[in-house]
Amino acid sequence: MAEQVEVVTIGSGIAALTAAALLGRAGLKVLVLEQLEAAGGYAHAFHRTTERGTYVFDPAVHLLADPPLWQGIFDFLGIGDSCRLIPSSHFYRAVLPSLTLDLPAEREAFVDAHVEAFPAEEKSLRRFWSLCETVHREAHELPPTMSFSGLDEIATLAPNLLRYRKATLGEVLDEYIEDPHAKSLCAASWHYLGLPPSQASFMTFAQLTSVHTTTGVVAVEGGVQRIVDAMVESIERDGGEVRTGALVSDVLLREGRAVGVRVNGEEISADTVLSNADWFQTFGSLVPREALPAAYTRRFERLVPSGSGFCVFAATGADLAAHKPPVQIFTFDSWDHEETYRRTQGGDFALRWITPASVLDPSVAPAGEHVVVSTVTVPYDIGRPWPEIVDACRDGILAAIENALPGFSDELRFVEVATPPTFERYSLNSNGAIHSWEQTLAQTESKRPPQMTPIDGLFLCSQWTNIGGGFLRAFVCGISTAKMLLARRGKQDAVPDFRSVPVPP
Repeated sequence: MAEQVEVVTIGSGIAALTAAALLGRAGLKVLVLEQLEAAGGYAHAFHRTTERGTYVFDPAVHLLADPPLWQGIFDFLGIGDSCRLIPSSHFYRAVLPSLTLDLPAEREAFVDAHVEAFPAEEKSLRRFWSLCETVHREAHELPPTMSFSGLDEIATLAPNLLRYRKATLGEVLDEYIEDPHAKSLCAASWHYLGLPPSQASFMTFAQLTSVHTTTGVVAVEGGVQRIVDAMVESIERDGGEVRTGALVSDVLLREGRAVGVRVNGEEISADTVLSNADWFQTFGSLVPREALPAAYTRRFERLVPSGSGFCVFAATGADLAAHKPPVQIFTFDSWDHEETYRRTQGGDFALRWITPASVLDPSVAPAGEHVVVSTVTVPYDIGRPWPEIVDACRDGILAAIENALPGFSDELRFVEVATPPTFERYSLNSNGAIHSWEQTLAQTESKRPPQMTPIDGLFLCSQWTNIGGGFLRAFVCGISTAKMLLARRGKQDAVPDFRSVPVPP
């Protein structure tokens, strides 16, 4: 072998960078390999510079949940000064046909806002959101090694988690709330899961919503790229390396064990290989399927990747701050989320996730200017070639942004678009998936591949694992993977047991 390290990661998404930074801090020699010219995966920002200055666009990640956990890792790695967190007072704004409502990022105020909109449903609304908080607390307190095979013990420790583990969000809303508009308001953040209430896992929705309203939400000054850059600095400071333009072609196997990787024709030896790639790349492209037990392959090859994204990136000179918008705005053409989903799947975008990031963090745009990103979860194959419909889709989103932020179009500086093939090209994710696996009941955390694979020395480290999808869970996966590997080396105390603020009773 031309080179030898202790741990090599394939890819540099937030899970891989977090694991590599923690392992490097613990004294391991780490090498991160990234096929693009810059690290970060979906957390990588891009810049556009005009005569007015530089605009920074985060294509996928806009707010962080569980800031105490992030801050704890930043402080441990010594990068806190590079990652200044900016608190947001609001979780999101819901824009429905006859209602616009700002939802605070604080538990009681969040629930009160729903009640003020639908006072006749007060009792039902408070019961529903209380259930979400209870499910989140039970999941938070359940021992991490416990599975649903121990049903008797779970029935005692987490009765609500057990009862609703096979429920969709739509089913629980129907059980608790009568007014269809009140149900729609409660489910307004379903774009986070990429699926409407009839398909989305209630447990995933409950935990996602509760962590945002329990611990609060923050932006990162300068954009999420600041986290990526700080983690790269941490890895390199501790003797590791982040190598870009390095496309891994193979995981090297010897007698059934992963012993390194081949990148750009070079073989690199490693005690442990972490794959930040999706399951289909890892097993099929990097590792031949025949190297796996048939039962393992059958179990996971049937899982379905999530939808991809259609994104509009725009800059404007309009005074968006005058509208006092939150950083996240979900706009809908209909109260019926199922109809919205059907229309959007067919190319008629009836839902938009709008992010005017510069309102909270002015540093991402020139003085007096603003950046806006709008994302729609869409199928990779929408039935027509994307070049044929991209202009109409873009114009529809721009009209929706103007409706949500009047005046936005008056001083439009420039607009760029990303389609599913764009996401596929930059991430190499199957079908350009942006939520990892579809977050259906059949594909919730325990149904996803574990971090440990049947191949000794090869681990999965990404949002595609059973830790779950999304940026926060990818971050948690990185922490978990690092602690797992350190424990195997007898260094379990090298990284503290980071925990977020306890969930209130």
